[in-house]
Amino acid sequence: RYRMDDLIADTDGRIDWVKGQKGDILKWMKKPDETAGQLQSQRLFPGHPYGEFLTHKDWDVIDKMTVGQSQTFLSTVLRPKNMTMYIVGNIEVDEARDAAKTYFGGWSGWGKEPAGWAPPKREYAPPPPPPERQILLFNKDNVTQTQVSYQCQLTPITQENEWAVQVMADVVSDGLWLALREQTGASYGAYPYVDFQPGGVGIFGQGVSVQNDSTAFAVKVFIDQGERAKSGKLYDRIVATQKFSNAQAYVLGQVSTSAMFGRLVTAMTDTSNADVLSIFAAYSWNLVQVVLEQAHVEFPEQIQSSE
Repeated sequence: RYRMDDLIADTDGRIDWVKGQKGDILKWMKKPDETAGQLQSQRLFPGHPYGEFLTHKDWDVIDKMTVGQSQTFLSTVLRPKNMTMYIVGNIEVDEARDAAKTYFGGWSGWGKEPAGWAPPKREYAPPPPPPERQILLFNKDNVTQTQVSYQCQLTPITQENEWAVQVMADVVSDGLWLALREQTGASYGAYPYVDFQPGGVGIFGQGVSVQNDSTAFAVKVFIDQGERAKSGKLYDRIVATQKFSNAQAYVLGQVSTSAMFGRLVTAMTDTSNADVLSIFAAYSWNLVQVVLEQAHVEFPEQIQSSE
């Protein structure tokens, strides 16, 4: 509470900070790997905020912001209606409730509430489908390894299908290890990943650093693994193993305080206007059931197209 009350919208040091950010953009533009990452996002989400990055013009706008504008922004987001408090730890309910009332009972927000204020929403229209598959090549001299990155856009991810996506990624991980490490020794290890954007849109990706002469092989492996996932041609035995492994990890993962905090935050951000304890009780068990029940037949519906 004290930290919120002591917030001061200030522009001291802003000029040097903005110059530093602009300088970083110039440095990134000279690095092939940074340029590749930006272009990959732009091609995956063409003409959409998901694929946009800050430019020099954006920093020029930030540089011209005034203290008054900063104060107005803070007053629109630091309000009780726009915040949720989580207390997780070795504490009794009555003690937690009393502490919350003591320090936040009379708190009305930061600054004066703007007329007609409502909690801000961060919503984007669904992105357009990506173009046909593309392979982008960037040269980087004097390196002994090549970084290969693969991404494809997923249809919206929900509580009902998110674990099917995760299990799919874990099954792909086994295939990557087998092809790029055990069978050829082209890399010390490749990795798949699943990322989520606001609104539920997801990204499935694969990455690896390989010996330069194994680059084409790694690209082929990534495309093959993506096609196998898209068509549902995954080994049932590995799918079953990964489903059980994810369910077990989920249960064990909520033993620590930080993990319990994460579960509560996820449950509350996915559901509104409901009792948090009821949400959490149903959410945890339902997810374990979902992990154990969802089969690989759902995977092809998730992958739209690959890049």
